[in-house]
Amino acid sequence: MESIWEDEIRFKSELKKSISKMNFNYSKKPLVYISHPFLTHGSSEDNLNAVSKVLSDLVLRYKDQFIFISPIHNFGTLDGKLNYEDGLKICLDLLERCDGIIMCGNYIHSNGCMKEMELAVKKGLQIWKLEDFK
Repeated sequence: MESIWEDEIRFKSELKKSISKMNFNYSKKPLVYISHPFLTHGSSEDNLNAVSKVLSDLVLRYKDQFIFISPIHNFGTLDGKLNYEDGLKICLDLLERCDGIIMCGNYIHSNGCMKEMELAVKKGLQIWKLEDFK
């Protein structure tokens, strides 16, 4: 009788083999980061509503060309649980993985949005204003 340890080793080996046989050939759509003020202008609730509309409109119009991601939707629930620098860092970590950025809302007066744009320029990402998608 085999031990549980041997069963687990065999299972992991079979899993690795089956994963290596999978074919993930698909065309990569650009991942686009939506930069929008969260706490700078208006309430966080108002900004969440505004960026929710932006995200919804973009996905419905351009779902075949792009994948859109909103750090406010990903990390907004952490407001008050992280200090500003740590919150911004996780947003910038996400932006590092993106192919482009869309600047939305009153971004010019948002320190966070400006840091995101600065990183996008440094990384050579495609930078759009929301108006470019209208």
